[in-house]
Formats: sequence, structure tokens, C-alpha cells
Amino acid sequence: MRIKRLQIENFRAIKNFDEEIGPYTAFIGYNGSGKSSILHAVKWFFEDFPLTTTDIFCQDDRENSLEPLSKVKVTVTFDNITDRDRENFGPYARGEEMVLTRINGADEVSKLYGDQMVYQPFQKIRDANGVNNKRQLIQKLMEADPAVADLDIPEKAPAKEIEAALEAWENDPINRGHLEPIRNEDANHFFGAVGSDKLKIHSGFVFIPAAPDLTGQFDVSGKGSALQLLLGDILKGAVTDSINEWTEKNQKVLNELELTVKQAAQHSLTDRATRVNHHLKNYLPNVQIDFEVGLQDWTPKASPSAQSKLRDGERDFVIERQGHGVQRAALLALLQATADIRTELKQDTIDNANPESTKIDPPSDPLIVFIEEPEVYQHPVQARMMARSFVKAARGSNIQFVLATHSPYFLDPTQIDHTFRVESAPNGSTVYRAKFCDALSPKQKMGELDKYFLETVTECLFSRAALVVEGDTERAIFDSMPCDANGTTLRDLGVAVAVAGGSKTLLDMAQLVHSFGVPVIVVRDGDSDCGIALESAKKRVEHQIRKEFGCAPDFKVEEHFELARQRCDQKLNSWKSDVMEFIKKASEIGFGGGLDEFEWGGGLQQGDCIVVLPHDLESELEKWPSFMNSADNFGLHKNTLRDNKKAGILARIASQSRSEDMPESLRKIMEKVSNLATH
Repeated sequence: MRIKRLQIENFRAIKNFDEEIGPYTAFIGYNGSGKSSILHAVKWFFEDFPLTTTDIFCQDDRENSLEPLSKVKVTVTFDNITDRDRENFGPYARGEEMVLTRINGADEVSKLYGDQMVYQPFQKIRDANGVNNKRQLIQKLMEADPAVADLDIPEKAPAKEIEAALEAWENDPINRGHLEPIRNEDANHFFGAVGSDKLKIHSGFVFIPAAPDLTGQFDVSGKGSALQLLLGDILKGAVTDSINEWTEKNQKVLNELELTVKQAAQHSLTDRATRVNHHLKNYLPNVQIDFEVGLQDWTPKASPSAQSKLRDGERDFVIERQGHGVQRAALLALLQATADIRTELKQDTIDNANPESTKIDPPSDPLIVFIEEPEVYQHPVQARMMARSFVKAARGSNIQFVLATHSPYFLDPTQIDHTFRVESAPNGSTVYRAKFCDALSPKQKMGELDKYFLETVTECLFSRAALVVEGDTERAIFDSMPCDANGTTLRDLGVAVAVAGGSKTLLDMAQLVHSFGVPVIVVRDGDSDCGIALESAKKRVEHQIRKEFGCAPDFKVEEHFELARQRCDQKLNSWKSDVMEFIKKASEIGFGGGLDEFEWGGGLQQGDCIVVLPHDLESELEKWPSFMNSADNFGLHKNTLRDNKKAGILARIASQSRSEDMPESLRKIMEKVSNLATH
């Protein structure tokens, strides 16, 4: 099972949040935006920690408000329900989804309840008083209702037998189509006092906070601790079979059990410790972790537990007594190794290439892992490696990851539709997610969106604003040129310059970035310079002239010039058509404000979100004295500037240019983008 949908009301910075999430989901935003509120709301749903008034969203001044505080309510919809889940959660997991809700106010006892999937005609039987009434009702129903005509319930069956028969019928997958949910207001408390622990353990929920003490997550006795949940993967596969075999043969010799378990598990645990240490050395050099297996609270149905300790040189020490930096490093290394192991086991099962493989079967239990700021205390290389492990595991095994992060390394471009950008607001944080335009939706569904395109979009999500341009040349220049006399650049202002990869996809990228709540400006070439069009046309007809006239091109000859003029007219018509189509599309998607009087060839034209250059960026750079002086030092001149595609050189030239003599067209663009980022 995994989480399909989250609905959160009135928790900390969140007034209302209702969205579907995926196998790998990331929440991003500035500090205080509310992204951690979403993760902690789910933590409260699973763990039921006490709420105070500060945990409840309040738009007004809390101290002076006369309005009563609202209730906190978190509803989680699970899907990918397995037979194990149906066994664990009974009537709540009979359908394709399981819907559970926790509700509470400040300083109150919370209630966890869910939609039970039942056959509605059975409810009258269950509500009947006395076994005789139950017998009569079930016999009548069996006679009248073809769906239950095959129920085998004797006329004198006791109440428990009747209820068992009804539950067995409802649990049968064949009858799933007959079941309906009991509405929330009529539902009972989810498994009573043990509901919260049962939910957390059987869902495999793990929460790793950003900084506080993680001692509880290494508690051997805590059934819901991260250590027990993550090592459960190792222990179950490594020791369960040997425990069962030994128990069958040696029911009376329990004192030998622990030795047998250690012998059976030692190799597997040593191998897993090696994997964990492979990652741990990147965080804590010269420190190793060991796992020692034992049995806690032995019953005939053994529950293996693990004690962890770290070794630094010749000295051993327990993790629980270390600082949170060490604890977090150990826990993340363990989580990363678990992700790697599950992915390998899943692939091994799919390939099934070696029937004699000694690898254990993939674990059937789920893991739902919520992590705050996984990049904390990590070198960028470590962060990138960990992110890849998480993404790979989420794609190939039954681990779900939900992160709150400030790092682009932990955004998966292929899961951009499950990336959320959170902004603070007085009436509750606003949460944005991707909205794919008509041109991008089919490609996104088929996984055909260009990886570079999506990576460019993810970079914009961490910015105050985005300037979307056609190619690398524009990016290099706008990213490096000064905005003012102090040399401030767009990057200094928190503006991302995004490359759309051509004029055809400018609006697609802008629309996608803007759907995340990022302010956007689009700069497009106006493509209207007749002189440039004519020079291009002359080059294109040279071969035709040689072929038709048998001589070198001479555009003083009327016939030669006429061919070039015709090609020039075609070029200009094509340019005009493309630009006007761009303006039309911009208006259709809401980006055309301020361009109602747009005229092709009318010079620099600015709308609310769109800037159209007179011709292209190179034409404007040629009017910038300090830029051309710097270009001279690199061997670039007016006639060669447009042909140069070395973005690095152009960036250096732009950075050495002065804002004081910048042409008016470029000055207006820089002012427009700067204002967008600072307001």
C-alpha cells in the first residue's frame, strides 16, 4: 500500500490542502512557506502526538480572536492495497483504496476513523438485537437476495458464526463489487486504542525530521521506530524461514533458538552492514555500524529485533547516545542501503535469470518514508547519490518517498507532476503543482518530455522569477550582463534564465513554470530585419544561381538579385507568420496582456509577460559600445557576433560590459525582470 491522496485542514500553516501524490513526491519552498507543515500533518495522522493551539491554523490574531479554533483534520487515501494489507486492516481495506481520517482540536483526544467497505444489507443484521433476530434476518436475506443465496449459515447458528460468515463473504474478492463504504460520520473508531500503532507499523511509516534528537528512532523496543521498520527488511528475509523451521522441530528447546537465529542471520546482516557502511563512510569517515541479531519477547511467533552500534576504530558506542548529526547520518545511510537492497531484489525477481540465486524474496511490507531536508549535513555529491537511490527505489520497489527539500538534487524531473511548490500566505499556504499545457500533456503521459527541458524547469522552481529565452546564447548573456552600475546580475536577484530550446517551446516552458507560482517573463526574437533576411537569402540562393546560370553569384545582376529578393520575401513572410502565431497563442493562454496593439516590425514591444525584440538579441548587442569593445578583445566583431555560438565567451563579454551605455531595449528588459523579482 502507499499514499495516493492527502487532505489536510487547519494544521499549522496549512488551511486546506487536497492533492494526489506519487511514489516520489517533493515539496519545495522558502523557509516558513509551509512545506514542513504538510509533512508534520501526516506525521500527526500516523503518530497522534498531542496538539496545542500553535498547531492549529489561525488567520487572525490568535490572542485577541473571539472565534473558536478550528479542528485539525487529516484524511489519507491509500491505494496499491495488497492481500497482506487486507489481512491487516480488515473491512477498511476491502476495496481498491483505503480512506482513513484523523480529527482533533487543541488539547483534545483525537479520533481516527475510516470508511469500512461493507455489504449494506448486512448492516441491518449486525444492528439487530438478539441472536434470534439475526438468524431470522439472515435467512430472509438469503432467500430474497441472489447475491448471498450461496451463504452457508445454519438456521441455529450462534451470533459469532453469523458474523464470521458475513465477514468471510465481504472479504471474498469476488464480492468486492457489491461493497459500499460506510460514510465517515457513521464510522467506528479505527481499531480502538491500538489503531494508531497498528496503522503506523503495518503501513511502514518512517519520519525523519530535519534536526531534532533522533534517539527514539533507534529504540530497539519501539515497534514503530525507524530502526525496527528499516531493519525489518533485513531481519524478516534473513531469519524468518530459519525460525519457522527450527520451531517446528524443536518446540521444547527454546533456549537454543537465539544461537540458531544468529547463525542463520549473521552472513546476511554482515552483508547488509557492509552496504550501510559503504554509504556511511561518506558522512562519518572511520566509523562503522554493526548489527547484532537477537529475539525480543519470544513467543512461538518470533519477532526478531536488532541492536545497532557504531565502531570508531577500536571503540564501540551506541547510536542513541550520539548527537543528532551522527544519528541522522546513520539513519539516512541505513535508509539509502534499504532502498538499494529493495531495488536489487525487485529487479532480481523480474529477471529471474538465476534459479539458484541465494537472494531472499523481495519484502512484501511497504515503506512510506517522509524526510525533512534530506540534504542537511551532506556534501553535494552525497546528496546527489542519495537522491538517485531514493528515486530508483521509488520506481522499482514498494517504497514511497515524500520529501521537503531546498535542494534541486532531490527533485526528479520525470516526477515533476508530483513536485509541489509551497508559498506562505496570510490565509493559509498556497501550494502549486505542474499544469501541463495541451502541447506537453501527451508527451508527459508518454514519458517523452526532454530531460534537459524538465531539468531547466526544476531550476526555475527554486527562483524568485524566471526569464525564459530561446537558446544558450541568450541565457549566457542575460545571466551575466549587469542590471545596474553595481554589477548586480539577474542571478544575484534570484532570477533563473531558462532555455526553452527554440521559439516553438517558449510558451510551453513559461506556462509550466508559471503554473508553479513562479513569475515569468518571456523574451522572443521579433525576426523583422529586412537587411538580415536579404543577406541570409543571398547565401541560400548561391547554389541555385550557379546551377541555373552557370556562373558565380553577382547580385548586381538583376536576375540574380530577383532570386534573392524572392527568397527574402519568403523568409520575412515565414518570420511574420511565426511571430503572429506566437502572439495569438500567448493571448489564448493568458500571457498576452499588454500586446493588443502588437505590430510585427514595430520595434521593441512589451506586454505584461512577453517582450518581443525588434529582431534578435545580437542586433541589440551591436548597439552596446562597452559590449562590442569587450567582444573586440575576444576577436568578435559586428559581422561575426551572430555566428558565434560559444556561450562561455559571450558570458565573459557580457560580465565585462557596463550598464551605463546599455541600449534602451536591453535596459527595459532588465528593469522589467528585476522588478518582477523584487516585488
